[in-house]
Amino acid sequence: MLLGAKISAHYFRQLGCGPAHQAVSWVGSDKPASGAPMLRVDTHQRRRLEEIIRNLGDQIEEARVNGWLGEVQGLQISLEAARNKLSSLDRLARSRNPVTLDRPVIKGN
Repeated sequence: MLLGAKISAHYFRQLGCGPAHQAVSWVGSDKPASGAPMLRVDTHQRRRLEEIIRNLGDQIEEARVNGWLGEVQGLQISLEAARNKLSSLDRLARSRNPVTLDRPVIKGN
């Protein structure tokens, strides 16, 4: 496993993107379809995700300064995935609108 992949895995474990963490819930069945992004980040994890994005940016800069081109590429993939997760979190927050239900009508005999 490349170091960038290890770092990526570390950040997503920290974010709670795994079945063992409470910040994540499976959608649908117990096992997601292969290749399908089935994990949702808890909306309360937004600040943590923003911190991860900032840290990844710092690490990319450090890798560039040191000439670790492979690390830069791996970290950029992690950064893109974290940004996508943040945008999906924003979409989820915007789409949650309260639903007004009418009172049930009980018909008599």
